Amino acid sequence: MALNLNTRFSKGMEALNQGDFQAAKGHLKAVIRLAPASPEANSCLGFVEANLGNLEAALDYTGKALKAAPENPQVRTHRAFALIASGREDEGASELEEANKLAPGQTAILNQLSKLYEKAGKFSEAEPLLEELSRLSPRDPAVANRYISALLEQEKAEPALKAARSLKDRFPDNEFIWGQIARAAREAGEWLLAREYFKKLVRHDGKDISYKRGLGHSLMELNRYQEVIPVLTEIYRLEPSSRKVLYSLGYAFFSIHMYEQSMPFIEQALEFEPDHVNALLIKGRTLVYYAELDQARECFERVLELDPTHPMAHMQLNKMSPPTEKNQTFEVLETLYAGITEGDPHQGLLGFALGDMYDAIKDYDQAFHYYSLGNQRAGAAYAKIGAVFDEKKTGSEFRRLKTLFSKQNLAGINCPGSSSTRPIFIVAMPRTGTTLLEQIISSHSMVFGAGELPHAGTMANRLKEDLANDTFEQLEKTLAAHGEGYARGYLEALPGAKAGKKHVTDKMPTNFLHLGLLQLVLPKASYIHIRRNPLDTCMSMFRGFFNKGYPYACDLYTLGLYYRQYDLLMKHWARALPRPMLEITYEELVTDSETLAPKILDFCGLEWQPECLEYYKNKHKVITMSTYQVRKPITTSALGKWRRYEKYIKPLLDGLGDEITSTLKL
Repeated sequence: MALNLNTRFSKGMEALNQGDFQAAKGHLKAVIRLAPASPEANSCLGFVEANLGNLEAALDYTGKALKAAPENPQVRTHRAFALIASGREDEGASELEEANKLAPGQTAILNQLSKLYEKAGKFSEAEPLLEELSRLSPRDPAVANRYISALLEQEKAEPALKAARSLKDRFPDNEFIWGQIARAAREAGEWLLAREYFKKLVRHDGKDISYKRGLGHSLMELNRYQEVIPVLTEIYRLEPSSRKVLYSLGYAFFSIHMYEQSMPFIEQALEFEPDHVNALLIKGRTLVYYAELDQARECFERVLELDPTHPMAHMQLNKMSPPTEKNQTFEVLETLYAGITEGDPHQGLLGFALGDMYDAIKDYDQAFHYYSLGNQRAGAAYAKIGAVFDEKKTGSEFRRLKTLFSKQNLAGINCPGSSSTRPIFIVAMPRTGTTLLEQIISSHSMVFGAGELPHAGTMANRLKEDLANDTFEQLEKTLAAHGEGYARGYLEALPGAKAGKKHVTDKMPTNFLHLGLLQLVLPKASYIHIRRNPLDTCMSMFRGFFNKGYPYACDLYTLGLYYRQYDLLMKHWARALPRPMLEITYEELVTDSETLAPKILDFCGLEWQPECLEYYKNKHKVITMSTYQVRKPITTSALGKWRRYEKYIKPLLDGLGDEITSTLKL
């Protein structure tokens, strides 16, 4: 009889493992006829009945088994399955919890119990089980996927990202794991990693709009505005009524100074949501760009009606009408600053707004205090997107430029560029008078002032990608193949064609990095370098809010270090460039513009026009930190402004070094 019983049970289990529930049921019923109290047979038969949909029988058999063998984990597991199948999930979870205590580390129990917790929204209970499952089943992507989801559902972004990072090599080609890495990186604010994986997802499945949204969000957070525009344009095609997409497209175009393209999207966003604060801000700043200051003021005032403490609106209005004495606005913004959560982006803006206000009433100690706080927050924001000033990396890149574009290389390369005289490049450090200089030149009837264009930087990036190495031979070969295309791409991207202008100014300050390449592909263009007293330059940058591009400006010492590298590179260009570059100073421009302005126009091949000294009447668009200054006649008020903060500049002097500071009148 024992042999027959064991044989029957074995056959029943074999059929059960093969999923043949009817055969398993026949064998197990035969066992129970021979041994009606067998907990194993009752338990397994109950499991079979549950799979066959016979729920009352399932509960009956598993109940008998549990009564006979309450310490048997399999009995508890089969009882749980019957309860869950009967809709009694809480009781089923309790049975699985007991089974897990009796037999810890069983993957089947952990898997089923964690799924019940997830279904019930009990992610904190599911998390440790999924973590253990991940350890026990390291090659199972579904388990890894669920574990990260449980962490993210609890807003545990950092642990989720840590877990996701560990999966990169384990599941290199798994779309679902890519999605979890991207999602975890986004939630943790690791935008570079999020961008990398959302890009993979878009390439893998270009039809999934959620991947495009994730990529667009990441690129916006990274200030990759040129890169994000085609992504957002595709989303806009699919979702033309999305307020978020409309605003994001408007902001992206605005951020790369393509204001004609920006404004329609901002206007559409405001049609859907007239009180969209950020859209109102962009509209106001764009109206400043068009010199429509009264309408701009209305936008900023409307923002403050909606949000009385909004720092950017206060900043813009204060620039229009600086305070002459301490007023209620100071108290409002200082109270807000004191109560704001650290890390809030408004905190940095508030620092700069309060700095400007105290500077206006000549309380320079308080002004420096708030400028420093604003820069600390700005530095933290840069660090969050991986934009940190690295002295060694910067020095290495500047040395690379001087080696690649040495005087010998520049003289020896015959580059098939363009003979166009259309571009007028104004290069400098930021805050050196580039806007004033552009206003003077663009007041000429034959010049279109384009502002800060990103196109030269795009060209330089293309060259870097096309170069196999940084040798003369490779540079010559690459420019022979692509030089004409680089020039054509730059020229075709220039605005102002419809205005019928002969020349276009490009005053992107960082173009000083690309002078070697520019002179090779655009040798007939005009190049003007404007310098300003290093202390005025650096202190003006420290006091200014930059929303992108200048992480070194958040600290006086690193400002000095970067300026030193800029100075060395400009001295190299002065020796190495094959064509002359006009060198002027801001100080000359504001003290003797009547003499200097005609020389500047003549250098650009333009006849003198008196309107160029009445630039402040020019309706040309301007939207830099100098917007409001260049709407007024030339003034010398900005000369020597650094002296207001003289007691604080030692770190700046240390960064600049003896070679520069020895030439200054301190």
